[in-house]
Amino acid sequence: MKTTYFYLLLSLILLLAAFLRMYHFPERFGLGSDDARDIMIAQESLIRQRLPQFGSFSSAGPFVFGPLFYWIIIASKFLFPHSLETPYVVTLLLSIGTVGVFLGIGYLTGGRRMAIIIGLLAASSPQLVLRSVVLGQHSYVALFGTLALLFFVLFYKKRRIIYFLAAGVATGTAVSMHYQGLNLLLFAPAVFFLPVSLRQKIYAFFSFFAGLILTQLPLLYWDSHQQFANTGNLLDYILIAQYRIYTPNSWKLFIGNYLPTYWSYVSGGYKSLGILSEIFVGFGCIYLWIRKRFTHPSLVIFSIFFLLLGINRYYRGERFEGYMIYLVPFILFASSYVLSKLSKIFTIILLAILVMGNIFFLVKILPHQTNHLRQYQDALQKITSYFPNQKIALYDYSWLNSDISYPISLLLSQTTLGNRSGVPVGIHCKNCLSDLPVITMVNEHPVVVLDKDLIRDRGSPWLNVNQENLYNGLISQWEQKNLRTTFSLTLFLRWKLGLK
Repeated sequence: MKTTYFYLLLSLILLLAAFLRMYHFPERFGLGSDDARDIMIAQESLIRQRLPQFGSFSSAGPFVFGPLFYWIIIASKFLFPHSLETPYVVTLLLSIGTVGVFLGIGYLTGGRRMAIIIGLLAASSPQLVLRSVVLGQHSYVALFGTLALLFFVLFYKKRRIIYFLAAGVATGTAVSMHYQGLNLLLFAPAVFFLPVSLRQKIYAFFSFFAGLILTQLPLLYWDSHQQFANTGNLLDYILIAQYRIYTPNSWKLFIGNYLPTYWSYVSGGYKSLGILSEIFVGFGCIYLWIRKRFTHPSLVIFSIFFLLLGINRYYRGERFEGYMIYLVPFILFASSYVLSKLSKIFTIILLAILVMGNIFFLVKILPHQTNHLRQYQDALQKITSYFPNQKIALYDYSWLNSDISYPISLLLSQTTLGNRSGVPVGIHCKNCLSDLPVITMVNEHPVVVLDKDLIRDRGSPWLNVNQENLYNGLISQWEQKNLRTTFSLTLFLRWKLGLK
């Protein structure tokens, strides 16, 4: 393939990635409760000129993630403080950049042919396209997991320790985003299976963990002031608490349902294509192994992938696509590598089927996605018209309506009318009986005028969701209040070893 044609194809792949991600963007960018909450925390951090040392709490237990996700949003809002969409634009651009990273991985491991294959699969991947407008921690795991894979390959190609240090930083950043990134620690021992000198392996191994620790320093510093309760609670979940959760799982369910369903969301779009890809990659690996057509570092990457699949088989949590996104780099790499080893005609046919499956799947979804932004803007306009020239304090009823109250509070924070001591206005639950005056309706939820005596009651179900209050509740109080843990690693080890 001529160089000119190759670069033209790469440009077209990136244009396809940009088109699919930017399509219908004003209606598609995520404006849910978590997105709105995280942007408000970033905005308040800028106002207070304080960088959070920790991230949001996990839904799995009383432990928090690292702060780097907040830092990315803070950086975007610092550059464009008055734009609501800036963090989403940054996320979208990084998603396009992820496709560029895949192109690099493909070129380094399989030449121009594999670069085009993996680029097309990444550009049209339903999960990567749909996640490109979701401002969530999971969305960034895909980017940094892919970067870790790129640096792993670069270390093998260039033999420079700096690349394995960068792999550690990328992995640590993924861990800071979400603890599913801990699975990517397999990159560290994998270095011992690369054909490099023992000295380089040892240096690379420790460099990886140096990069990893570097990304965890803000969280570890905060945790040290909590007597490492966050670390204790995380270990409690990993070693004990997760086994209290019943999750229907078996190899039959995993291979026949969970894996192909997720695989198709990454590549193929439809479960039937997910099953086809799973079988195709499995038998393709066996064939390549028998014919000794695996090359380094691809063989090691496949080994990591199969280990991750084994780990995921015994995962006891919810099979939510966001909790499995660390597998994206490996699914796309495995599919592309096997495809690149076929004859040209078979490669073109199978690649076309997968890419068209992705696009057909997206065509059914993208035009119909909505973030209800106009409804929230209309509701806020009616609230401010109801109380002209007055400050507004927004409340939620028992945290039941954060998917509406947080986005409206975010829009309120973009004006000068938000104040936690302002006129109290509440977002009531959908079917709750109430005689409070109704200002308007949002998605069948009444927006009501609250009595100040009602919100002053200590047992009041009405909770203030203005930006300042959210920051105080989610950040400030945990800077001052000690997180607690009942976990003891010593007692756990004594129990496991049968010691008294």
